[in-house]
Amino acid sequence: MAMLDFGAVKRITSFLTTVVLIFSLIAGLLDRELPDENINSPLVTDARFYVSTAGSDANDGTIDAPFATIEKARNAVYALKTGEGLPEGGLTVAIMAGEYSAPNGLGFTAENSGTAACPVTYCAYGDGEVIINGGLTLKAKNFVPVGGAAKKRLSCAASQKVLQCDLGALGVTAEDYGKLYAFGSYNTAAKYDGDTVGPIYSELFWNGERMTLARYPNGNDFLKTGKIYDNGDTQETYGNGTVQNPGWPTMRNPRGGTFGISCALRSRIKGWATLDDVWLFGYFKYDWADSTTPIASVDMKKRTLTTKYASVYGFNEGARYYIFNSLEELDAKGEWYLDRNSGILYLYPPGPVESADIQISLTTDNILHCQADYLTFRGLTVKGTRSNGIVAIGSHNRVEDCRVTGVAGSGIILRGNENLAAGNEVFHVGASGIDLSGGDRVTLTPCNSVARDNLVHHWSEVVKTYRSAIGANGVGITIAHNEMHTAPHLAVLYGGNDIVIEYNKIHHVCSETIDGGAVYAGRNWTMQGCAVRYNYFYDINADIGNPVALYFDDALSGQTAFGNVFKNIKGIGILAGGGRDLVLSNNIFIDVGTPVSYDDRARDGYVNNGWFAHMVVPSDGYLWTMLAEMPYAGGTWSAKYPSLAKISTDRSKPDDIDFACNPSHSVVENNLLYKSGKKLGSIADSVYRYSTIGDNAFYPCKNPGFADACGGDYSLRPDADVFRRLPGFQNVPFHDIGISG
Repeated sequence: MAMLDFGAVKRITSFLTTVVLIFSLIAGLLDRELPDENINSPLVTDARFYVSTAGSDANDGTIDAPFATIEKARNAVYALKTGEGLPEGGLTVAIMAGEYSAPNGLGFTAENSGTAACPVTYCAYGDGEVIINGGLTLKAKNFVPVGGAAKKRLSCAASQKVLQCDLGALGVTAEDYGKLYAFGSYNTAAKYDGDTVGPIYSELFWNGERMTLARYPNGNDFLKTGKIYDNGDTQETYGNGTVQNPGWPTMRNPRGGTFGISCALRSRIKGWATLDDVWLFGYFKYDWADSTTPIASVDMKKRTLTTKYASVYGFNEGARYYIFNSLEELDAKGEWYLDRNSGILYLYPPGPVESADIQISLTTDNILHCQADYLTFRGLTVKGTRSNGIVAIGSHNRVEDCRVTGVAGSGIILRGNENLAAGNEVFHVGASGIDLSGGDRVTLTPCNSVARDNLVHHWSEVVKTYRSAIGANGVGITIAHNEMHTAPHLAVLYGGNDIVIEYNKIHHVCSETIDGGAVYAGRNWTMQGCAVRYNYFYDINADIGNPVALYFDDALSGQTAFGNVFKNIKGIGILAGGGRDLVLSNNIFIDVGTPVSYDDRARDGYVNNGWFAHMVVPSDGYLWTMLAEMPYAGGTWSAKYPSLAKISTDRSKPDDIDFACNPSHSVVENNLLYKSGKKLGSIADSVYRYSTIGDNAFYPCKNPGFADACGGDYSLRPDADVFRRLPGFQNVPFHDIGISG
């Protein structure tokens, strides 16, 4: 990526830098008013190196003569390491308040690692917010009223409000802001020849909130596909989920689809100057599969629209979609458009531009990208990238008390062992909030990584499905005492073994999609030993479908759901999709449409050729393949998961209790249902046959003994009636749920 040309700015500010440094150093030695009382930490007076925006890389890095860049401090740590050696007990680099530009991110390699005896910490000094920004701040003076040909393409009302900014005049080039590429979990752009795959486009943020690339219809509204004239090349046939095109995995340049549009939309499109680089976002077949595609053509006479890219599952009539990146549709507050030929950015400001913090993301690098061990990043704000915020690949790395926002990808990614993400706030990110992975499934070696006490909200703002607030993949990961809210799809996505999800508050998720749980995992008999316990799920509702709070999908087995509280969920509290060895016990359901749904899709698919047959009938079906990949029958596996070790793969005995496809050896009991119907939910007959459905307590109206149901305290009094009804019921530590302290 081309570097921004700030030469003129540097010449103007060369003298001012010296002056500011003097006052900064004086302030650093005095007790002074904090710029932001909400963003500060204890002053670090014993750091080995200091960094200040008013410093100089020619300095020695002391508190009196700090460096100007974090890179210089990083290099000084390396020089110390290779010279006299790192000191015992740890080394700290303290970064003073200010904004540090990172047009190419900030990298740490193995040579920048700390050690077990001396971990290296990069932390905020404590005098205000330390911002590491991969983007550019746009000033009010950079914006002028829209004019020229662009003004004529806007509606009359918009033309009086829209402002424009010449990015080229600020040294920003076409290489910096890039072109539009497809996004969405199910986009098919990689199947096409040419320049079709790349990073998310540069994004615009107003006071930290992501602005909307000009779209129709506005807000959160959608259009609906009309009659489907050509389904295009797809992977699946309609309805049964079987493979339509055996060559799909290697197919190149599949044909897009064609569907009808309304008279109103045709009239609107007629008013556009061009269809070039105008795109669709849609849930074209399933409301859990988002994708994007350029418009290939519109037939005005026939009132049809043809997509350039295929939809992996085809199209449904009445499917939701919207159109974006058309200048003519720049007609609502918070919308913007970038003419990628001229470099002119157009904005319909949501408020006075003079008082706004306006940022455009530019870099395609991760802001902090590490392949190192024993590093800690504490108290930093990271933003402004078309990629991820903080990515650390290695072990014994920690990200603590940081704020990650305004990134197109994920906020924090930690891969390796003994890693920690704690006390962070991650918000307004395009994909996931925090992702942890590590350990070894074959040997069941745990990674012992933890995400705790984090606040994650407003994630999945670009990629709408299967991006989580906190994700875990591997063995031995703990997700505890976090709060997660406000997203279109799921909150926790996990896969692996011995993963613990506990004491979390999860609410206002699954708001725009279907078939995704607030906590979700699925499609594997061997991902056992995971526990979802003592979490509070509430206010999980959507205008479409029936959202699920806890979803053990597609025969997921060996899971425990214990001591969770589910409140105000119009859909399903716990959905078990035909799996085995499940424990669903001691949970509290309050105002839940269907407390428990437990089907037998794997057995039905195998015995009756039901809709899940493609996963279990072929000898190379996905579930059989996943089973064969793990040494489940012996050694550590059989000792830890004895029921799994006895699983039968004898296809000639489908009624054997241990036959893999049967929903066997599960226990559903000791659950409390308050204002949630008179029955447990929807339980398949074969679940009763192969598993245990024990006693559960139903309270249609009577308070079962909550300390203060009206006040939202769902802990139970010592004399609660439920203890009489269910002698084995254990009180849920309701007051301990959520962020600690």
